[in-house]
Amino acid sequence: MNYREAGLYWIHLAAHTDPMTQGYIGVSKYPEGRMSTHLRRASENRHHNINLIEAIKTFGKKKLICEVLVYGSEDYCYTLEHEYRPVKNLGWNIAEGGKMGAGPKFGVPKNREKIEARREAKRKQDEERQRRIEEGKPTPDDIIFCKKLKEKLELNKKIELGISLNEPIPDRVIYFRPICKKCNKNYSAINYKKDGITHYRSVCDECGSKKAKNKNRVANWEKSGYKKKTVCDSCGFRSLYPSQMTIFHIDGNLKNISLSNLRTICLNCVEVVKRKELTWKRGDLTIDY
Repeated sequence: MNYREAGLYWIHLAAHTDPMTQGYIGVSKYPEGRMSTHLRRASENRHHNINLIEAIKTFGKKKLICEVLVYGSEDYCYTLEHEYRPVKNLGWNIAEGGKMGAGPKFGVPKNREKIEARREAKRKQDEERQRRIEEGKPTPDDIIFCKKLKEKLELNKKIELGISLNEPIPDRVIYFRPICKKCNKNYSAINYKKDGITHYRSVCDECGSKKAKNKNRVANWEKSGYKKKTVCDSCGFRSLYPSQMTIFHIDGNLKNISLSNLRTICLNCVEVVKRKELTWKRGDLTIDY
């Protein structure tokens, strides 16, 4: 069993002596990084825990001590966390500790169900709003939503184009779908949609597919017409698979693809050549054409 699978950590002040009732207790697979994230988000006023935010405002970030109390399996650490924080609002924690099972996606199952239920409700709400707008029967709330969405799109477009925020721009510019930056011909491909705003890629679907195809590029040595051998030119090893062999450039210049500069060597000889810092010299091997 891996007894360092996770860690139980304690964020507290120097004056705190009792982790059972003081400071903040948490569990993470990477406790050091998790504690620094807590402090950063709390100092930026972006943490969900108001107690940590207030602690940094009152005492300062440098006054807080980050300490790992114990390492162990994830289940064991969550069991300890529940013992340290059996109820809500104990110490700086606002929720009770422990998890039913190691590492669920959104905390304890009851919290995960709440989050998924809220997401499903929001999705249905967005679909209903879109249906009412398409049917020409928007409610007052739908009109307010569309107005705020337009203002947000307008602000983003002005920032993108470098236009003054006080300068009005027409609707055709606000809702204009960008042109592919590579071919300057087709519309950019859709990346994703969030909060009613469509986010686009920098290239169109056609250029994106070409880019994917270009990943399978032909190596420079193949362009010279050189064929990879099945026998190592250095030690005579005979390979069963092409991946056991690689191409060696005698002068070390990968752009020099003349046939006299290319040799086929096995992966074992690659390590030998690396460690001995190039033992071959031009003329040591017979040139083959």
